[in-house]
Amino acid sequence: MKLSIPKGCDNAPKKDFLVNINMAYTRRDLTALREAFTDKFAWNCLETQKIVSKDDLNESIFMDSPIRALCLEKVLTHGREGAVMGKMTCENGIIYAFSEFYEFSGAKGDKVKSITRFIVPLNHG
Repeated sequence: MKLSIPKGCDNAPKKDFLVNINMAYTRRDLTALREAFTDKFAWNCLETQKIVSKDDLNESIFMDSPIRALCLEKVLTHGREGAVMGKMTCENGIIYAFSEFYEFSGAKGDKVKSITRFIVPLNHG
């Protein structure tokens, strides 16, 4: 899998944490995702109009086609909030642009309380 991340993420723990969450999503690693989320976690998936809790995390949260490239263009954090913007290229050729907004459980930023995701296909494969 090809990965591109912005410079400067390697010395900011919360930014690195968000990069790792996105990498776990790309690898379809439910265990790593569950470990990153609080017990009352909520993932607001706007493309499917559903909210997924930590208990409901399963294979259905992933893209239909495996991701072959992840390009994170922006990774931002401030206090209890964070945001990631980028593009995912799937093995079926479809490229998606996405933005995710994170709420951390505290200012330390070691667990995610919620994610709101906006995702748009840029082509049709």
